[in-house]
Amino acid sequence: MQYLPGLPPEKAEKLNLYSELIHESNKKFNLTGLKTVEEIRSVLIKESLIPFSAINVPRGTLIADIGTGAGIPGIPLCIMLEDAEFTLFDATLKKTEFIKKIIRVLELNNAEAVCGRIEELGRTVSFREKFNWATTRAMADPYMASELGAPLVKPGGFIYLYTSGRQGNLPLEWINHMSELGLEEIRGNAKQKIMNSECDGILLAKKQSTDMRFPRSIKAIRRGSGIIR
Repeated sequence: MQYLPGLPPEKAEKLNLYSELIHESNKKFNLTGLKTVEEIRSVLIKESLIPFSAINVPRGTLIADIGTGAGIPGIPLCIMLEDAEFTLFDATLKKTEFIKKIIRVLELNNAEAVCGRIEELGRTVSFREKFNWATTRAMADPYMASELGAPLVKPGGFIYLYTSGRQGNLPLEWINHMSELGLEEIRGNAKQKIMNSECDGILLAKKQSTDMRFPRSIKAIRRGSGIIR
């Protein structure tokens, strides 16, 4: 399929192979609820690429993918944005081992997989305020995702949340919490100057360092968001 206009054929071939590997491995352990290769290509892969397709990413840009699962959106993005360097985080060993296999098979020199709980890794010297960007897709609600992502991103960087939540309709308590994390939501024309205008996720700019109180435990974050699971 055509993922994006102008995408080089060799990159499309890698994305096709990646979709087939997801489909095959999904029979062994749960990576996605999508059942066909075409669904994986159109929903998982293409929709991962679109928001970042208009971004100017300088060589050496560091991008964190939080709760990456099957490598979404990190693997498609690292294929498209070969000058950036990606770290894909997940707490499940089987999933990070799958991603390491993908990295080997597709010969991706700009990606690595890290297994661990992001609320713990975000407090370490190795990862705290290291990245220019953080992104996550379907891992958590915006309140939780912003708290888990903020400690990873250096001031001047960005967080992009792939979410179906309507931009601008976040609860005031959530917006205030993002501000407490050192984040500011970017909307409208200002957002379109950075991201592809077709994307409807939430774009946050890191304005100042995140207080060392964050990230809290998952239980504490859920309690703070008002969502009990």
